[in-house]
Amino acid sequence: MLRHEWPRAWIENFAPGATLRTFLAREGREICAAVPLIESKERGADTCFLPMTTWHTPSNDHSQRGGVLLGRRGEEGLRLIWETLQATPGWDRLRLRDLPAGASEWQLRDWAEQAGYPCGLWVSLQSPH
Repeated sequence: MLRHEWPRAWIENFAPGATLRTFLAREGREICAAVPLIESKERGADTCFLPMTTWHTPSNDHSQRGGVLLGRRGEEGLRLIWETLQATPGWDRLRLRDLPAGASEWQLRDWAEQAGYPCGLWVSLQSPH
């Protein structure tokens, strides 16, 4: 789980001027879940050189951390955010990178797979040292 300072620090240092899309689930004034996503237009080897709009968590090879913000009813909020993401046009690929092992955020991938979206899994940051 992230703290609110992380997305801002990441954007300021790695993606100044990038488009930030933040999805929130609230109950009254309380934030249950927040998913910050950076929008990027990509056309490279990992997209088979097809142009794609990717929404991704604020993480990269240098930061080596990712995740979402979760409150007391975070898992319920995360489900609502997934439903909103499905209904929101404008993205071709959702990249959730460097999620903590066993974190609730992994449910986003599970729900995407259950909904028929092609999903992949790349293991990173595993070292015996």
